Amino acid sequence: MSDIEEFERVVFTFINPCICIFGIICNIFNLLVLTRKRLHESPYSYLTGLAVADLSTLTLTFIHGTFSRASDDTSYEWKVFDVKVYFPLANMTSTTGIFITVVLTLERFIFVRYPLHAKDICTKTIAQRAIIITYLVACLINIPLFFCMDVENKPNSTVKYQYASTAFEQSSIYHGITWFHVTTIQLIPIFILGILNICLIIIVWRAQTRRESLKPKMSSSTEYQTRDQKRLTVTLISIVILFLICFTPSVIANRHIARGIFGKGESYNNFVGSTFFRALAIVSNILVNINQSLNFILYCVFNQKFVKTMKHMVQQWRYIILHKGRGTPLKSLSRVKGSSVSFTQFSSLYIDRTPSNPKNLDKIMADCTSEKSPMMKTKQQEELLPKGAEEKVEDGPVEYEQDEGVYTINGAEAQIATTPQ
Repeated sequence: MSDIEEFERVVFTFINPCICIFGIICNIFNLLVLTRKRLHESPYSYLTGLAVADLSTLTLTFIHGTFSRASDDTSYEWKVFDVKVYFPLANMTSTTGIFITVVLTLERFIFVRYPLHAKDICTKTIAQRAIIITYLVACLINIPLFFCMDVENKPNSTVKYQYASTAFEQSSIYHGITWFHVTTIQLIPIFILGILNICLIIIVWRAQTRRESLKPKMSSSTEYQTRDQKRLTVTLISIVILFLICFTPSVIANRHIARGIFGKGESYNNFVGSTFFRALAIVSNILVNINQSLNFILYCVFNQKFVKTMKHMVQQWRYIILHKGRGTPLKSLSRVKGSSVSFTQFSSLYIDRTPSNPKNLDKIMADCTSEKSPMMKTKQQEELLPKGAEEKVEDGPVEYEQDEGVYTINGAEAQIATTPQ
């Protein structure tokens, strides 16, 4: 076994599956968090679509690397899976992720550069439509990949089944399609993302400088909204930087581009089969998989709202697991009015599955979050409890969080939360 073959074996047997498993878990968490109602802004819709695309690509890559390559060219079914399922579908989902990143970057640029037009353009409805169109376009331009490869049976060879080029792949039409793909899927996106990302970095830096001078004059609500939008923009900048770092080598590793740069005077077949090109292709594939796996880490590092939403989700799961069969926490009540609440004690409410009156629950929550309330059990609170509810007094400080109209009270026996309607 040559060195490059040993390198391929190690990468596809150990390294790539580990990256894919990590990325699949991270993207599942992305979907669970990004689909929460708290993250209702349009950029989170794009990030949800990106997570679906990355999850699909990593799943297909894991199946290909773990099962198909393990068949050692003896399984006709797995070879068919590679040429008719993995190769075209993985390119479709990967292309979708690239296009969504470009559209999201363009949306963020419009939002920070032309804020007066952003209210009409940067909406969740437009984001959802753009995602659907992006998926359709990505699928459409990759349809030719279903017809460019086939499986060939060679009974007298040491390799029983192997890939074979079709007449369509060798035609001038497919040659033109290949360069169209290189231009639209690789070169143009990298150029657009590079330019827009530089512009976003400059705009964010200037806005931060201006905000520091105006900070004493800004209201708390305006400051919060500005800070939240800045987090979104910084998160996107980090996503694009990671994308450019990990995706650029795959452009260089394109067979035609790589041969033009590194294989001048060498025949196509000799260059593609060379050790240098095979190593370049392996490294570029690893970087692409890393890019599709690390967005979750970037969200946790740069987006505080994403982290808070994830913590809130995990707390709800924890409560349901610990109190299974004893009742369920209220996931949604009517919004409690008021901008801020401060207290150290509260009367912990344990609500069972008995139907209750939302208006009474509003009053309970208003009493619990009142600054004048001693946060102890009172006759009035007993009367306001819905039928079937129990009340238990908890002494001592409790953990309380208020963020964008979402109130979370964590007690030993109950969790009461309100989410925006």
